[in-house]
Amino acid sequence: MNIFENPINAFLLGGVLLVVLFVFQLFLCKKARRTSVKLIPLYGLLLMVGVVLLTCLGVFGTGNGFIGNINILVAEILAIPAVFYLVGIVAAWIVYYCQLKRRK
Repeated sequence: MNIFENPINAFLLGGVLLVVLFVFQLFLCKKARRTSVKLIPLYGLLLMVGVVLLTCLGVFGTGNGFIGNINILVAEILAIPAVFYLVGIVAAWIVYYCQLKRRK
């Protein structure tokens, strides 16, 4: 079964990624001392963006189907979870900085 068989699944996966990444990023912000460790989820986001770009460029295949070149469509569907991924990371950093300012 393909996870992106139905377009709503991309939004569901994105919502799950948002919650999981928010919790993980907030945990890293609070516990990690080094900035490079705090940025681990951002490295994952860059990897996702790279996969989307490579799909767009057709590196993983020509994408010739009954509707023509479907690489752009696949890249758009993969980009939806990447946006949610980014929102989760940014939200965690905002909460972390608000907590820091409240302590001072």
